[in-house]
Amino acid sequence: MSLVNPVLILGMHRSGTSCLTGCLQEAGLYLGNVNTEAGFNKKGNRENRDIMDHHDRILSRSGASWSNPPAIDPVWTEEEKEYLSGLLETYAGAGLWGLKDPRTLFMLEGWKSLTTPNFVGTFRHPYEVASSLVHRAAIWNQPMDIAMAYDLWASYNKKLLSVHKEQPFDIIRYDIPAKLYNLKLIRMTLRLGLNPLATNSFREENLHNQHKVETGVPKAHKGIWEALNDLAI
Repeated sequence: MSLVNPVLILGMHRSGTSCLTGCLQEAGLYLGNVNTEAGFNKKGNRENRDIMDHHDRILSRSGASWSNPPAIDPVWTEEEKEYLSGLLETYAGAGLWGLKDPRTLFMLEGWKSLTTPNFVGTFRHPYEVASSLVHRAAIWNQPMDIAMAYDLWASYNKKLLSVHKEQPFDIIRYDIPAKLYNLKLIRMTLRLGLNPLATNSFREENLHNQHKVETGVPKAHKGIWEALNDLAI
């Protein structure tokens, strides 16, 4: 692997992207300078702030945001590509490296113009994601109701399925027992060329909040949910 072959961790916000990224880091994936402590991620969201801010600026220019994703991926300007190219230089010489930011799902036009990425993905039950989003928004005093949260889950995961259709990759479900998650994680790390661990210390069950209840997935989103489970490793 080289500078132009990053591992991009894809998935909806609050869907186990931080957990998966931290587990892959433990297996040898280089992340560079990332957040290792955050209010809603006790071990950090594992995101490169400079890249995340760059994604936000591109979304904003396109009249979108993380909570209002674009219907069509933004076309990057040459200046935006050049800026990302400069950020990528910080990973030079790192060997196998990766990046996690849920916004990346809508940023692939720019990434593919500069790199040939490998993907992995993660998803989570929509009730857990929606509940977590509403809870966080209330604390941040931001607008978000359960219907908005479900629709946001659908937008990101439809995009995840679309990317997978073009370029198949491993997708793991987050809200499964830790032992089973770890077994699936071993398969993923082997395929990426990392060093699988018999156990990992990054995932802790006590950090898995907003457990799903025994209710069905909303009818409008059931097809997405079933498709994700069919593809999951």
